[in-house]
Amino acid sequence: MPGPYTRSKMLADQIAVQAAASGFPLVVGCPTMPIGPDDHNLTPPMAMLRHFLGKRFQFYLDFVVNLVDVRDVAAGLILAMERGKTGHRYILGAESVPLKNVLQLIAEISDRRSTLVPVPAPIAKGAAAIMELIADRVTRRAPSGTAEGVRIALRAHDLSIEKAQRELGYSPRLVEPALREAIAYLLDVPKDGRSLHSVPGSGELSSQLTV
Repeated sequence: MPGPYTRSKMLADQIAVQAAASGFPLVVGCPTMPIGPDDHNLTPPMAMLRHFLGKRFQFYLDFVVNLVDVRDVAAGLILAMERGKTGHRYILGAESVPLKNVLQLIAEISDRRSTLVPVPAPIAKGAAAIMELIADRVTRRAPSGTAEGVRIALRAHDLSIEKAQRELGYSPRLVEPALREAIAYLLDVPKDGRSLHSVPGSGELSSQLTV
């Protein structure tokens, strides 16, 4: 595991599977990156979309992301509860696509031109380490990117939902409609009292990385 967050997830999964092996009726559901409207707390996938929405120059580390409509995740968790096999794990995702493709879709949906600037992995790692240092010692606010996040991104790969489809009847919709709804919501939700439609300077150059 590339860091404490992923390690905690792995340990929780192991404990859950051990409980199932001892007879506890437990099924594991693994959502990928849920997106959708009305995310008032801005979960990490939605925060990532919002970060890129306001940037004319988009610095990004290209990796495979698996986006899924949050409503499909909810339906998948119910299906797992009703039809899942004890001790089994089900990936509740939809489509695996490169982040570059997602950024191009964001630009198309929001009707905002942007310049995509891919960032090599070594530079992304160094930038994330610097952002963490500044966050810890200066701003005391969560950084836009973390070293663990970069390591997770570099290990990302296609995820199969075939088992959930076969055993649960899981049937997620296409991601683009959910992405359109999510972006429409983000454009209208207030940010410091203003929507992204009216934030001045929203296209200025930013060197932040979101992973």
